[in-house]
Amino acid sequence: MDDYDSTTPTETSLNKLRACMNCSLVKSAHQFSIRGCENCPFLGLENDRERIQLCTTPNFSGLFSVMRPLESWVAKWQRIVKLRSGCYALSVEGELPEDIIEEMLENGGKAHRVRATSR
Repeated sequence: MDDYDSTTPTETSLNKLRACMNCSLVKSAHQFSIRGCENCPFLGLENDRERIQLCTTPNFSGLFSVMRPLESWVAKWQRIVKLRSGCYALSVEGELPEDIIEEMLENGGKAHRVRATSR
């Protein structure tokens, strides 16, 4: 499967999309279930509806796409040059639960910049 295919949202309705609360990658819940979050495999979202509900949110605003993160000024501005190509939320509401953050850090995961506007 092409890199763009797995990280590009397949839903055309914004209310069916979810954003990863760690990296802000936007995809459908179905896509998160099939492939997880390509930037955050340590979250263990594959085939885990409960985990998808805890680690992603439909409450986000703004959407931007990055095709070549290393060359993109937007990726540099948003500090995502090391992340995968795809669609990202400008702002994400909500936070990962503390136990998931602890588990993530223990398993070598990295907490990305929080994009919540409510802070």
